[in-house]
Amino acid sequence: MRTRILSLVVTFIALLAFNNAFAQNPHFNSNETQSVTVTCEEQGSSTVYLVTISGTVHGIGNARTGTITYTYDAEFNCYNRGADAGPVPGQSGPVSGVVKNVTLTTIKPGVATYNATFTIGASCKGKSLYSVVTDLDFSALNLVIQGESLSLLDYIGAIPNCEEE
Repeated sequence: MRTRILSLVVTFIALLAFNNAFAQNPHFNSNETQSVTVTCEEQGSSTVYLVTISGTVHGIGNARTGTITYTYDAEFNCYNRGADAGPVPGQSGPVSGVVKNVTLTTIKPGVATYNATFTIGASCKGKSLYSVVTDLDFSALNLVIQGESLSLLDYIGAIPNCEEE
C-alpha cells in the first residue's frame, strides 16, 4: 500500500514539474498575419531604413524571449551638402546586419506576440556629409525561439528606395 501511495505521489510531482516543458514547436498560424514593414527615415544627418516586425507565434512552451536574426545586402552613399551632387569618393560602400533580441509578450499559454524595430544605415566621416542607404535586399530574416528558426522573408512588404524619398 505504501508503495502505491509513494508511486502516485511521485507521478503527481512529475506531472506538475513537466506540465508543458516539452510543448515547444514554434510556428505561425496561417490565419494570423505577421508584419514586416520597411520605411525610410531621416535620423540626424542620415537617411536609414527603419524595419518594424510584429506578429503572433504559437507553440512556444515557456519561452519568454526570442531573437531576430537577419542577413542583408545594402549600399550606403555619402553626399556633400554643397554643390557636388554625386556620392563622395571613398565614403560609400556596403553595410551588413546584426542580431536583435526581442521579448515575447505571452497572451495565453504557448502563444505570444512579438514586436521589434531596428535601423539599417551607416554614417559618413565628416560633419558636412550626410548618408543615404539604398538597395536593401534581405537574404535571411528569422525569428528564433529556443533554437527553432521561423522565416519572416515571405512577410516583407515593398522596400522603398530611400534615395528617391
